[in-house]
Amino acid sequence: MSKVATVKKFDPTIDDVLTGLEAGEDPRVAIARLNKRIVAYQSAGDDVPAGLMRLSKMLAHECAMQSQGR
Repeated sequence: MSKVATVKKFDPTIDDVLTGLEAGEDPRVAIARLNKRIVAYQSAGDDVPAGLMRLSKMLAHECAMQSQGR
């Protein structure tokens, strides 16, 4: 089970992903980039910022909804 940081940390990945999505980036590419960053935190043994985890779940949900035509 991964650790989730409770202390608010700013991770520039969040801004990068959101900017990419606003520019029309494929959400699947954004999720892959975001998940790669999460794995990097986990591999280093660091706490994963809660914002990254929330954004990953939100994007996965949005992609699932779009793929089901909703």
